[in-house]
Amino acid sequence: MQNGLPTNKPEEVCDAISQHFANIGVNLSSCTVPSDDDSPLEFYMKIPIDVYMCMKLFSRDNVEKIIFWMKITLAGSDSLDLFVLKTAFPYIADVLNALINMCLKRGTFSDCLKVAMITPIFKGGNKNDHGSYQPISVLHVISCVLGKCINTRIYGHLKLHKLLNPIQFCFRKGELQRWDYHT
Repeated sequence: MQNGLPTNKPEEVCDAISQHFANIGVNLSSCTVPSDDDSPLEFYMKIPIDVYMCMKLFSRDNVEKIIFWMKITLAGSDSLDLFVLKTAFPYIADVLNALINMCLKRGTFSDCLKVAMITPIFKGGNKNDHGSYQPISVLHVISCVLGKCINTRIYGHLKLHKLLNPIQFCFRKGELQRWDYHT
């Protein structure tokens, strides 16, 4: 849509979809109900949160295991895919390990690794409505490795300290759906 009118120009369609997905978080957050509770996470968890986490740095072996467990089929905007990274790993392991640990130490993530190729996938409905599309982001493979490393540490911490609510099992490795539809 351009000025309220449908358009077939690829640039305008791309801009409209980009604007829709760039603003979706802001739009959703404006619909949330503010809480008087100072710590909604503690209220949600029903337990006091007195365990804090420092991220332990990764060894070369940790990074290697994570990379070889990963299954990414697409290459990002850098055209580097997981197969190439796995093949080159013995030669770049020390540099990659240093990069990952530097990101953790500094609490920063390079802007060049934040670039994603976004493909809108039609979900159904009106093809002229950008709400009918789901964005699929393909990140740089290095970004995926760093994300997996951080996920591994955070998930291990949450599991170790029993901070995961047992009724929240969706998308958790090794957890089967336990919802009883009859209750």
